Amino acid sequence: MDLGLKNKNAIVTGGSQGVGFAIAEGLAREGCNIALGARGQDKLEESSKELEKLGVTAVPIVIDFSTSEGCNTFVSASAEKLGSIDIVINNVGGMVPGNIESITDEEWQDTVDRNLMSYIWTSRAAVPHLRKSTAGRVLSVSGLSGTQLLPGSWSTTITNAGIHGMTKLLASEMASENITVNAIAP
Repeated sequence: MDLGLKNKNAIVTGGSQGVGFAIAEGLAREGCNIALGARGQDKLEESSKELEKLGVTAVPIVIDFSTSEGCNTFVSASAEKLGSIDIVINNVGGMVPGNIESITDEEWQDTVDRNLMSYIWTSRAAVPHLRKSTAGRVLSVSGLSGTQLLPGSWSTTITNAGIHGMTKLLASEMASENITVNAIAP
């Protein structure tokens, strides 16, 4: 299937494994060049090599998405190495099981920074690049806990609900500039 993605450039946060890698692989099969960001260098390099076998450029970038600086660095390094950015895939995440009483302040801060703020910081840094694209897209991977109550999933329920809110706001703001913004909840 030709989705018109050949020679587009995509960045994928948390892209070295799991859902992030599956999305990156799907984009690469359509001819999209990819910048992958994650913390683990070995897995990133292995994943990038797998994508390059599909005939695209794949750039591994070791980065910590739990800070604004890390997200900004990922976007700027990706744009520099790929030449431009057309597609942003926000996919970083993780769950701290528990409830309002059991999750510590440190766990909350880490979870909110990693699972929600990384999406905001990465999208914000990418918007100037997306404005230059003829096919600007943002896709944020969320989860069902953002729309359904699942016992013990406080950390992902709160952050996923935030992702859905961010997606709606960003979609509304970017629509007039032909930048499409969506979220999926696999």
